[in-house]
Amino acid sequence: MPVNILNFDADFPEVIYGDSSFIVNFCVEGVKYHSACAGFVKRLEEENILSIVSNLALDEVWYALLRVNLINDFEQEWHEKLRNEPEIIDKYVPILRRATADILMLANVIVVEIPTESTLKALDFIERYHLLPRDAIHLSTALSMGVHNIVTTNLDFTRVEGINVYTCNPKAFGGGKTENIV
Repeated sequence: MPVNILNFDADFPEVIYGDSSFIVNFCVEGVKYHSACAGFVKRLEEENILSIVSNLALDEVWYALLRVNLINDFEQEWHEKLRNEPEIIDKYVPILRRATADILMLANVIVVEIPTESTLKALDFIERYHLLPRDAIHLSTALSMGVHNIVTTNLDFTRVEGINVYTCNPKAFGGGKTENIV
């Protein structure tokens, strides 16, 4: 069964898995897909849809937010600056806490732990669909819970058979040139 690519106006399933690209776009005003992702989250809440995120997604969101803010402040020297002055991370912790609170305060959102079996099963998805490791772990986690619906801005999931990919990325629908965020 081929992948079913759906835009954000499509009917909702009962349960949906959110990947980190979607979450970052929801949490950070001014990024490329913020408005569309925030609108989608509002619809999820209004329609009482169970939304699942994993601890891996939180990790990815935190890293993306740290990296973007450190690059803004220190440009390409951000990694060296952080290594030499690790205490500068304190400046960004409130940003991470605010994004986490924004996620956890949403109605019907649950955070799940990724079991070892899902992590190991991800190797099959790396090989079969040519996914990067973290995307494969997200896919494996969702499928292990019986969830075949993923909301993302990452087009790599469109190579996966038998799932529904909800996205606002116009490239998924033959639109203009875009890139994955996160």
